[in-house]
Amino acid sequence: EIVAGERRWLAAAIAGLDKVPFMLRELTDSEALDIQLIENLAREDLTPLEEGEAFAHRIEHGGLTAEQVGAKVGRSREYVYSKTKLLDLCLEAKEALRNEQIDASHALRIARIPDVKLQIKALEYATTVRPGSAGDKPSVTDFMRWLQQNVMLKLNSAVFKITDANLLADAGSCKDCMKRTGANPDIFSDVDGADICTDPPCFNKKSDAHRAAILSKAEAKGMRVIDGAEAKKVCSANSSALKGYSALSQQRMDVNDDSDNAPKLGKLLGKDAPDPVLIENPYTKELIEAVPTVEAEAVLLAKGLIKVTTDAKSKDDDLKHLTERLKAGLKRDCEKGARLAMYSALMEAIRATTDDKAAALVSPALLRVWLTDRVDELDHEDTADVLQVPYEKDNPTATSGDAPKLRLQACDDATVFRAMAIYLIQDERGIPYGSEAQPHLIFDAMASRTQLNLHAVRKDAEQAVKDDTAEKIRQLKAEHAAARKPAPKQPAPTTPLAQPKDTAPATASTGTKAKARGQKMSAEDAQSGIAQAMQGIEGKAAPAALQPVLAWPFPTEPVDKAKPSLKAEKAAGETTGRQGQGEAVSTGLRIGVRVEVGGPHVLRPAVARFAGLVGIVTAERNSKGEWEVKLDKNGRGGGVRMFTTGEIAA
Repeated sequence: EIVAGERRWLAAAIAGLDKVPFMLRELTDSEALDIQLIENLAREDLTPLEEGEAFAHRIEHGGLTAEQVGAKVGRSREYVYSKTKLLDLCLEAKEALRNEQIDASHALRIARIPDVKLQIKALEYATTVRPGSAGDKPSVTDFMRWLQQNVMLKLNSAVFKITDANLLADAGSCKDCMKRTGANPDIFSDVDGADICTDPPCFNKKSDAHRAAILSKAEAKGMRVIDGAEAKKVCSANSSALKGYSALSQQRMDVNDDSDNAPKLGKLLGKDAPDPVLIENPYTKELIEAVPTVEAEAVLLAKGLIKVTTDAKSKDDDLKHLTERLKAGLKRDCEKGARLAMYSALMEAIRATTDDKAAALVSPALLRVWLTDRVDELDHEDTADVLQVPYEKDNPTATSGDAPKLRLQACDDATVFRAMAIYLIQDERGIPYGSEAQPHLIFDAMASRTQLNLHAVRKDAEQAVKDDTAEKIRQLKAEHAAARKPAPKQPAPTTPLAQPKDTAPATASTGTKAKARGQKMSAEDAQSGIAQAMQGIEGKAAPAALQPVLAWPFPTEPVDKAKPSLKAEKAAGETTGRQGQGEAVSTGLRIGVRVEVGGPHVLRPAVARFAGLVGIVTAERNSKGEWEVKLDKNGRGGGVRMFTTGEIAA
């Protein structure tokens, strides 16, 4: 069994090599999976979702942890976690990732949202062009900010007790929940804060349950509830202060200015407290037990806990507070005033620039500063394009950290101009999710400067997509027709497999064993090869593990493109029409027969990638002398394909 090196095996056959070196290993299923996983991770066209599926498969079927899988493939535990987490994406987000409407960084942050509706909402934001921008989609930094404002909720601001495991029976304590950032640091390593809830529906249910419990207690105590329009007159959208009421939970610094030990109003009032009310803040939905401020202050004065302040002292305190606030904002106000002045001066200077000198306003130095300020918003692959350096997925040193900014500062002016041109065209390469395609004005403008015929490029690309779609439709129709036609049962073999006469050499031949080129392999030789392969699998003759390939019952010479007439083949009685040693060879091909595709040496280039696959014959030969075969699903396309008689064997 070839565990790793299938492409090298196929390439050797295409190159006409008689023998290729190989390494023979006795492996367990687990060891074979590890080798295949490592090899597949080196594929150039590997997508983040495929990588996540590979890791998840190894974890599930190998009984390994993410850390153990990472150690086997040279990745960190966090890397494995992040890739497997992508499998939690909803269907729409997975499709957007496959179509490169979002990158893996945005996709991971969407995958961390446990609610499908919120995932779709986040996807819409991530793929929508920002208002007022030049076609920019939200950067990772902007997207994280949006998530923290719309999806991630700070548990320290919750109105309920986050350690209460009985508030919602199904949810339990927030401290033990895996949707809390601090409980899953491998997935939420980029989130600032451990007590952040990523499940708003659950958070809201707990808030509603807490509210119901408080209202029930208030009703039992006979408390008046202030909500709706009346609550808006009491509460402020920008402050926690209440108009006409004082919260019983507020600390009284005028009694004890130690913020850690300042007593709460409810404790100070004690049994002398006025009748409390329950206020529902319409902006935060917080339920606040409060008392009328005037009545509360009167109780505190009567108890001697506070004293009446003179108007003069109050004014002095107000002046001191205002002065300190002005001094604290002095630096920021100076910077703000200076920037406005510089902006106005530059605006006047730009407007005064003559037409013949206007083009010089956008200098390489200006572009260099502008690009340096925005390169952080790009992902690694886009950064590599802008910097005009190769993109290395496994070692993105040139596109991470301060490397992009240092390169922009050090490169020549021509590189800066090209970087700016690439940055501008990046925004028009895709269509935002759920949006209509807009005119590619930047593409057109750049094409006129580079003298590129975009019309021809578009025409070729559209034709390629149309051809691909037409092929998919043809395959669907063929599969539908094949499904409606019952396949006859395949007769059981009557001849026993022959026993091997010798063992395989230390090198595997890409041709048929013990047969000269141009000769046909007999059924006995084919069965002998299969028997040797079976012995190799059972461990009786280990070198014969490659014999299934050696036993392929096809000649090793290239395919003869000249096809015999159907009439001649019919007269020969189901023959291949390919002559070897002057005699026709029976194929045994008919509808319902299970067949195997030959090696690259007998296949046309159009179907070379299906070498070695198996399937079922679903239709008779057409006018080109081909058979319709429905291949088993595999990583090379599968589906319904057409093969000549010499390219498949029963």
